[in-house]
Order: sequence, then C-alpha cells, then structure tokens
Amino acid sequence: MNIITHPEYEKLNKETETLTETLTEKIIEKDYLLYHLKPALTAEYMTKIGIYEYKIYEIEIKTRKIRRKIQLIQAKINKQEKINLKEIEKILTIEFTIFQEKLRKQLEELNKTLKFIEGQFLTEEETKEIKKIYKEIVKKLHPDLNPQLTKEQQELFHNAVQAYENGDLETLKMIKLITEGEKNTLKTIDELEELNKKINQLKSNIEEIKKYIKELLKTFPFDHQELLENPNWIKERTKELQETINEYEQEYKTHQQKLKNILERN
Repeated sequence: MNIITHPEYEKLNKETETLTETLTEKIIEKDYLLYHLKPALTAEYMTKIGIYEYKIYEIEIKTRKIRRKIQLIQAKINKQEKINLKEIEKILTIEFTIFQEKLRKQLEELNKTLKFIEGQFLTEEETKEIKKIYKEIVKKLHPDLNPQLTKEQQELFHNAVQAYENGDLETLKMIKLITEGEKNTLKTIDELEELNKKINQLKSNIEEIKKYIKELLKTFPFDHQELLENPNWIKERTKELQETINEYEQEYKTHQQKLKNILERN
C-alpha cells in the first residue's frame, strides 16, 4: 500500500474539515428555515392576512350553500313536489363535503398558529444556546456527516430534531450530554482514496442542500416575507379582503331574505 505523504494528506484533511463545517452550516440553515422561520412567518401571515382569507372562504361557502339550497327548493316547487328540508340538507352536506373539509383544514392551521404564538417564550439567550447545542449535535449525529450511525444514534438525532423544532432546550442539553465523549462513527481515514471519496460526498451533499434551500425560499411563506415587512402592503391587502368579506356578507343576507320569502309562500 502506498504511503500518503504528510503534506498531501494534511491538505486533503483540511479540505475535509472545511467542507464538513460548510455542510454543517447549511444543515443548520435548512433546519432553521423549516423549524423556526417557516412557522414564525406562517404565524405572522395568518394573524395579519390569513384570518381574513379564512373568513372569506367561510362566508363564500355559506353563500354558495344557501344559493344551492334555493335552487333545490325552487326545483321542487317547479315540479310541484313536497319540500323536504331535511332531505335537502342531506344533499347539501354531501355536495359541500370537500369545501367543508378544506375549511376545517384552514381552521386547523389557524389553531396551530395560535399554539405557536403561545409557545414563543424563549429568551434571546436561550435561542442562541439552542442553536449552539444543536450545531454540536448535528456534527456528531447528522447522517450526511456520519454515514455509519447506529440505529440508536439515528433515533437520538431524530429526537434532537424534534427538540430543536419545539424549542426544547432541556432535551437538547440532555442529548448533548449523551453524545459527549462519543467519537464520530467514521473510522480514521488513512488512505488517500477514502479521503477523496469523503470530500466528493461532502461536496455533493452541500450542493444538494443549497439547491433545496434555494427552492424552499420560493415557496410559502418565504415568498411573502418581504411583503409582510411592508406595512403599506398589509394595509392595502387587509382593506381589499375586508371589502370582499362585506360583499359576501351582503350577498348572503340577500339570499337569506330570498329563501325566507320562498318558504313563506310555500
């Protein structure tokens, strides 16, 4: 076996360390975007804009439903058939199942937002500590940096991700304590070929995560971040949405009166 010259090995080893640090930073960036910035931006959007959009969809469904109810009743009248309101309500329930489910999911998102806002109790110092501890755990337990992790170590890292996502500082401290003293699962690299393989894999992983982050930033709510920082846009958007709500509410009242008149005549 050829012996690797010291300068050459040191050069590649230093490159490996640099790439490992870069990948670690990119993993931290990705996880911060997913587990902290995304829910924070979503919460901001939902409280400033989303609540109006939910209200619009809710009143829109009510309006479409009462309009459809009038159509069904009018059809019975035209055929000179008995009007069975319970039967009509059953038909409406079936026809509007998909819309009601979508509305339920929107309400679920609003509730998640409220829970997220309620859970924002960490101090700035605690937030910094969480990031620091999580970075140390990532270096030791992330699969991209340590491909030979045991099943137990993989489970431990999964728990660390959950704790990071939930802002659970105490659990992260405990996981860090568990991993202290552990050496990376990778064996010492003493062959040039193996070291080059590691370098190539690190470069590949870095490019993949960069691409992922780039695409992620194009999606909601990241694509609304600048808008949410613009008070004029928020003011105009909420005004526009409120006007739409008012229009739907007026239309709903009109249909309500129309339905009442039809039922009174029949």
